[in-house]
Amino acid sequence: RRLWEAVAALPAEDAAIVRWRYAEGLTVAACARRAEVTVAAMESRLRRIMERLRSALHRRWGREAAFAGLALLLVRGHA
Repeated sequence: RRLWEAVAALPAEDAAIVRWRYAEGLTVAACARRAEVTVAAMESRLRRIMERLRSALHRRWGREAAFAGLALLLVRGHA
């Protein structure tokens, strides 16, 4: 729940990208096509988004919650 609250607090386009990648399980290339950007641009954007999420989770709930939340996203995105 905390993780998706942090995702919902992101700008709408960033939140959509997180949902595409980690909730829907799209590849980075598929996300790039949806956003109409290059794969390299999407990889960069995902890195920045994940860093913002990590920081937001850390500030709000502490270091362990930040890492646990991001680990959950990564596991779901690669399942």
